[in-house]
Amino acid sequence: MGYEKTDPQNKVIFITAVGSALTLIGLIPVFHTYFDSRFIGELEDKVYTVTSSEYESIAESRAQVESAPVSIQAAAERLATGNRRGTPVAPRRTDTLDVPETDAEASLGAVKGWSARERIREEAHARDAMMRSRAREQARRDARAAAEAAAAEGTETP
Repeated sequence: MGYEKTDPQNKVIFITAVGSALTLIGLIPVFHTYFDSRFIGELEDKVYTVTSSEYESIAESRAQVESAPVSIQAAAERLATGNRRGTPVAPRRTDTLDVPETDAEASLGAVKGWSARERIREEAHARDAMMRSRAREQARRDARAAAEAAAAEGTETP
């Protein structure tokens, strides 16, 4: 049988390893310039090419914020101090008769949940409670109107 008795070629292995490392180190700036140019191109396309209509909508939004009854800084300070009375944005009741029934129905979206996990039973309970509250308020209004009509009849007798 034959045995190989030659020494390993350490010089060739060392030169190949050093050459590969130098090649990879030399390619780093090439990759950096390539990815920088791609990033700058996308940045210019998405950020710096704002159309005039988009700019106008941004300007309108800023104008609305600046013409708000309360500045953002003042609102933040008011919230930080805990004084929330008299704020222009406040939750409103939707179970009263002053609110149209379609708006009252639309306000149940938070109870219903999102479509992948609808809470139908909770929505039905909330809808029933809202309808009972509206019916009680209607009954109170009807009773008040009847009392006022009866009082008016008693005073209008000739």
